[in-house]
Amino acid sequence: MKREFLIKFLNNTIIQSILYSPLIDYNQWSVLKLMKDNVKKIKRDEKIINIGAGELKYKKYFNHCKYVSNDLCVGDNQWFYNEIDIKSSIYDIPVEDESFDFILCAQVLGHLEFPDLAFKKFNKTLKKMENYY
Repeated sequence: MKREFLIKFLNNTIIQSILYSPLIDYNQWSVLKLMKDNVKKIKRDEKIINIGAGELKYKKYFNHCKYVSNDLCVGDNQWFYNEIDIKSSIYDIPVEDESFDFILCAQVLGHLEFPDLAFKKFNKTLKKMENYY
């Protein structure tokens, strides 16, 4: 119960603007800024998969499109993984090839033993870019 309250509190937009400022937590602030600057480029009918979604702290930014979350669900013992859509390894996500327009993979690659294999999976998962930008 306390954990759920804390998560809601920390995900509040006003609280995030205070905590995740360039002076207090530059890394988190820069991730959020990059996301907010680019999320509007995703159209309503486009699909994004958040790989390594954890506790879904970025989900609220993608209400306007088709959002799917993925996580191995073995990280922090106190995290709630109940709302993860696809529970799997980053190397073996059970989705069809070319099924997503975008991939969000924030603060995950540094934890991987084989990031090159993750990028191979990303390449298969993404639709071909010939019609984009």
